[in-house]
Formats: sequence, structure tokens, C-alpha cells
Amino acid sequence: MKAKKKALTSEIANSIEAKLSEAGDQSKKVKKAIDKAAKKLAEKIIKTLKKEEKKKQKESDTSSKKEGKKGKKFSVKAKKSPEMNAQAAPVAEPTDA
Repeated sequence: MKAKKKALTSEIANSIEAKLSEAGDQSKKVKKAIDKAAKKLAEKIIKTLKKEEKKKQKESDTSSKKEGKKGKKFSVKAKKSPEMNAQAAPVAEPTDA
């Protein structure tokens, strides 16, 4: 995670510095401010990505649980009523040829 954060920070800082270098020279204060802002932005981006990842994981877990419950519910109903069994698996009748 630290490596990802550092890479993202340097990428952001380099991008900003490249755009500002077109306007003229930069002082040490400006470079320091850019690095600080890039670090904060990288932290926020990583935090947001983690939240999205957790949300997707949670959604996939709940959807798989729901499907499991539906399958279990159907199998219980199938055991209770023979009509449902006949509808669920129709048997092909042999044809006289």
C-alpha cells in the first residue's frame, strides 16, 4: 500500500510540476506545496478505492447468500409438494414410431 501511495503521489506531483513548468520556474516552496497536496490527494484516492472494494465485496457476498437461500427454499418446497416436482423436471414420454 505504501508503494502504491508513493507511486501515485509522485505521478500526481510530476504531472502538476510539468504543467507549471510551462509557465516558468518554480521555487522550493511551490514544489513543497505541490508534494504536500499530491500526498493528501493520493491518500484520499486510496481511501476511496478501498471503500469501493469493500462495498463490492459485501455486495457479492450478500448476493451469493441470497442465491443460496433461494435454492434451499425451492428444494424444501419441492420436497413438500409432488406437483412442483412434476413441473420442475418434466419427463419426456416415449413416442411410437
